Amino acid sequence: MGLRKDIPAFPCYESEIFTKSEYGAGVNHTGVRKGKGRKIKYVIPGKLAIFTTVDPERDEDERYIFGFFVIKDYYIDNDGATKVVGHPEYTLKIPKDSRLKFWDFYRNTDGSIFWGTGLYRYLSDEVVVRYLRRQQEVLNENSHEKEAEVVGDVLRRFYGKDLQTDNPKT
Repeated sequence: MGLRKDIPAFPCYESEIFTKSEYGAGVNHTGVRKGKGRKIKYVIPGKLAIFTTVDPERDEDERYIFGFFVIKDYYIDNDGATKVVGHPEYTLKIPKDSRLKFWDFYRNTDGSIFWGTGLYRYLSDEVVVRYLRRQQEVLNENSHEKEAEVVGDVLRRFYGKDLQTDNPKT
């Protein structure tokens, strides 16, 4: 937002999500750790990284999920920040007409929907599976069959779930 001239190749971490299947924890902009990269403590290959945002001038309760990838690996970048790498074939940008609200699937431990500081949350597999199932339904309802197929593949391959039941795949 606001860039008018000479836009850098990757002006922010978010710009790399779908082009490189990568996302970073960021760099501290203030305080004693200013300029030092942030770390993500628990990066687990095979788990889902869900990407959310709130549009400018909107309330936190309107935070939506705009994409995801299945984590393949991670590394520490030149700034000392954790960079999470996704499987390109399991990286999905959700079409605008099929984006779901994040807070319909997750609440803070105190029940609130406050995001606060930090760029990430740790979600249980139950929350992720519930999200993926609903996302697949909405994608199918809106005729995004290719995207719905990616979601189904993630459910089967990484969460061992049959598409229509709560039973593990056999």
